Amino acid sequence: MTGPFSAADWNALWITFASTEAAFIDFELGARALDVGTGTPAITRATVHFAGAGRIRPFIDGTAVNPDANDPTDSSLKRSISRSYDVTHLLMATGTTHRFAVAAILSHYRLVLDQPRVIAELRIEFSDDSVQSIGTSPEWQLSRTSLIADDPFYLEEHDNRIADSWAAPGGRPIGDAGRHADPVALFSEAATASVAAILTESAAANDAAAAAGTPAVGTPAPRQPPRAPTAPGTRASSNPTPGRPFVSCGV
Repeated sequence: MTGPFSAADWNALWITFASTEAAFIDFELGARALDVGTGTPAITRATVHFAGAGRIRPFIDGTAVNPDANDPTDSSLKRSISRSYDVTHLLMATGTTHRFAVAAILSHYRLVLDQPRVIAELRIEFSDDSVQSIGTSPEWQLSRTSLIADDPFYLEEHDNRIADSWAAPGGRPIGDAGRHADPVALFSEAATASVAAILTESAAANDAAAAAGTPAVGTPAPRQPPRAPTAPGTRASSNPTPGRPFVSCGV
């Protein structure tokens, strides 16, 4: 089992929203997906694939897919690392209505972005060999979350008076109703130019400091200019364990 190999393999679109918000969509499995005898979903496997610029946490029916992880790790604007999780156990409850949600914080990407960027897909395989995909798109609704500030160095400020009911099925969005996620082209020319300008400025500062014999303080080391973007690729790993990542992608 592997994740999406290229952009064409994703049944999802890149979206963006504020760090203080979350995006979600409700979906139906349909009667064909239920076992006639038990009334539980006849699911053989369900997998969540996601990538983005930011720290991302997907939810299935209010339960975090990756509660013990901070994903993805250090993606750049020229290469986005994706993760895949086996979430079959999260969809085995009786019933056909579910909610797929995603929250993200901007973290260190604030240097070049205004909002986190996310692509996510829930792929469900049934016992009759059919497949259902639920992917991010501008149709996803938005809700405020308990997060009120996404500070540098991965610090967060939360308002505990706000319940994160947006992640659970039937939960009403908090804030202005009817708002939806914005579409985004992840590797835009403007973003690439912005990164190149920052790297060039940092390299120039370091070169000037080196010539003067004084290390530049607070500036990163010179780096290679960004390459032309490529779509995420995939490498398969060991057999999945429920709730744990089993595919690590990157190019």
